[in-house]
Amino acid sequence: MASTDDLDNAAVRDLLLRNWMTHDAMWFREALSRHGIAAANAMNRAAVRNMAAIEAKRIMRLIGMDAVRTNDDVRAFFDSAIAIAIPDFITSEIAWADDNSAITLAVTRCFAHDGVAAAGVIAQYECGIFERLYGWLDALGAEYSVEPDTLGCLMHTRGACARTMRISLKEPATAS
Repeated sequence: MASTDDLDNAAVRDLLLRNWMTHDAMWFREALSRHGIAAANAMNRAAVRNMAAIEAKRIMRLIGMDAVRTNDDVRAFFDSAIAIAIPDFITSEIAWADDNSAITLAVTRCFAHDGVAAAGVIAQYECGIFERLYGWLDALGAEYSVEPDTLGCLMHTRGACARTMRISLKEPATAS
């Protein structure tokens, strides 16, 4: 048996992310079975967004980012946060505007879509995946608009999932 000192960091990261996502899925399924889809959606979206605001501050401290002052800082944060906190089993493509004032995220494989579709409530599901990104932007002090501005699952309604967030900073956010 290997000691924890001998474990591969990538394997540990993968385990922790899979456990977190499994918890998220089980939590949503339990909320759905006890309270119905409307309440599960509202609770999930709020919980993810609130968690993400805390997560953003922790990631800022981890990567040594004391403040976010510019769109370039937002991009640097997102690049690090996605590398740290988004598991490999969520596949996506990211495109930034030349001036980093907008990010387009296209999700090509989504565990939430697959799980909610299996639960039979995909038509009523409100996406919690992007709430995490919105929580990050909130914590970074950014104002933003989202296109398309819809709560539903775009993979279900459009066959593909992509949202663009146009970003402007209100005031510098700090890691505290």
